[in-house]
Amino acid sequence: MADREVLSSALMDLTKGKEKSRMKVAKKFSSASTKAKREVILRGLKSKDHKVRRTTLALIGEMQDSQFIDEVTKGLKDRYTDVIQMAVWSIGRLKWKKALPDLIHLVKKGYGFKVIKTVVWAFGEIGDKSVIPILREMLEDASARLSEGILVCGIKLGHDAFVELIQSLNCDLPSVQSALRDASFASGQIRGAFIRAVTKTKDTNVLKSLLNALPYVTLHDADYKRLLDDKREVVRIAVYQSISNSALPKAIKQSYLVKKALSDESNKIVMAALENLLPYVDESVVVKRNIESVANHHPSPKVRDLANGLLEQHEKYQQVGRLVPKWGHFLLETLPGLERFVGMETDILGIEFEKGKTGNGWMKIKLGENDSSLEDLKKLHTVARICGVVSITNDVAGTKINPFIEEIISDVRAETFSFEQAKIDNNTFELMTTIAEREMVRPSRKLRATSLDWRVARAMVLCSNPKTDDVFVDPTCGSGTLLLDRMMIGPYEKLVGGDRDSEAIETAKRNLQGVNNVQLYQWDAASMKLENESVTVIAANLPFGRRVGSHEGNVDLYPSLLKEIMRVLRGNGRVVLLTQEVKLLLDTIKPFKRKVVVELDQPVEMGGLTPHIICLRKKSEPPLHTAN
Repeated sequence: MADREVLSSALMDLTKGKEKSRMKVAKKFSSASTKAKREVILRGLKSKDHKVRRTTLALIGEMQDSQFIDEVTKGLKDRYTDVIQMAVWSIGRLKWKKALPDLIHLVKKGYGFKVIKTVVWAFGEIGDKSVIPILREMLEDASARLSEGILVCGIKLGHDAFVELIQSLNCDLPSVQSALRDASFASGQIRGAFIRAVTKTKDTNVLKSLLNALPYVTLHDADYKRLLDDKREVVRIAVYQSISNSALPKAIKQSYLVKKALSDESNKIVMAALENLLPYVDESVVVKRNIESVANHHPSPKVRDLANGLLEQHEKYQQVGRLVPKWGHFLLETLPGLERFVGMETDILGIEFEKGKTGNGWMKIKLGENDSSLEDLKKLHTVARICGVVSITNDVAGTKINPFIEEIISDVRAETFSFEQAKIDNNTFELMTTIAEREMVRPSRKLRATSLDWRVARAMVLCSNPKTDDVFVDPTCGSGTLLLDRMMIGPYEKLVGGDRDSEAIETAKRNLQGVNNVQLYQWDAASMKLENESVTVIAANLPFGRRVGSHEGNVDLYPSLLKEIMRVLRGNGRVVLLTQEVKLLLDTIKPFKRKVVVELDQPVEMGGLTPHIICLRKKSEPPLHTAN
């Protein structure tokens, strides 16, 4: 009797969040009598409260107790998806092969991302290669996040399974290229598997499939150095293509292409490097000089001709680039989901132009004689770069060429040069970069791996409705980007930032050096060193539970953080949060629905993820009425 009461109490404490450690509770269950454990587990699985059922399934998985496998399998038919997800997780922990048909059924029924992601993880844990065909089907239209899970699953199933999945990819599709780029960036396992596969594979057809994918795989600097030692020309060509497409700093990419690729013994590699270096000719005197050197001194006439042709093409391209802005038609590049904030920012900064259509991360504008200048547009934090319009093609009206380049555009097209394209509604725009990202006005800052994109930071600050009396707090400040952006947009009373990571605080101190009225603390965000109702704005980039933190950690963090935010926030104060864990956050807000209003829930596409900016306003407490 005592055992049952203790276990029941532990189960409820874990469900309600009073106990944070699932492992600790699982150990308590494992050490209890078989009879008491079974009785409490079965009662938990039959509970009317789905949270209790979910927690019970989590404990079974934590204990890896196969006596409950039949009950776990029944959990796959629960009406709540979070219970189904935990049943899948428990099956994975138990490595229960007999449940594979049930898991495949979940995939075919089209459950949401979290369930399917967990199914893929369970496939890998169970380790049965019979699931490879279903994984191949899933890869055809998988998001970057799901692609990452599928490829990691393939790694668990063995080298041959991973290679088979890569062979199934159609790398001509932009969606596949993007998914590969983001999945490999996020997963060291995928990067390592690619390197092993490329270096070990001798089969020509298999190698061809791997090298078709390699240009879209993001590797680290050391990985590239290792692969460039490969004696096979086809491998080195694919590696240099990957370097060109990668998120490495431009200086490092240029260094690889100039110092190594241009001096490679293979003419094919030198020619590929020349074409990949063309976009950098404007930016770097060193790049231009090296191409000129190849044009004058390379032993191969074919290589020299290509280098000279590229230099001539560049001169024509520059001529077009000088003329394109005269038309006054531009596209401003932001992120999909942030288009509306570009307009908000221009209004606040007093930047004037004719606003056109928006979509797919772009805003069309026209600058007239009495409007703001291109120099003014450089101040926009919501904009990554400014592109001049070469032509506009409409499904109905046909194509309209920029009148300032009509006479020379055919010569440029004859050089097989293709302009960048963007689509807004039924309009297709050909573009040239007029103001590159490096030319945009930004405060200097030292970056960390999780530093927030300026465009997202400015959108979040705009959501806070900035006022001169703001006490602006970022409880998870990292390197301090949100605080820097709030400083840039206008006057405030005080900026406060905190983070549990001491290195993050040191980085924030360097980034905010010289900024007035700023305080930084090393703290737990759920226990801020602030007085009750002392803050007007809370803004935070919360752990997504993917690259930073974990879902289970967020289940604990979000409720305690929101409770603390409600404590320190004044009436009518605003909370602006960025998270990938949207459902979890909205569920966490529900107990506070009498105190807060959700003013905005805006998805943003960034780096293969789609987090949401969620803006809350705390209601003012009505004044107390006193008797006369």
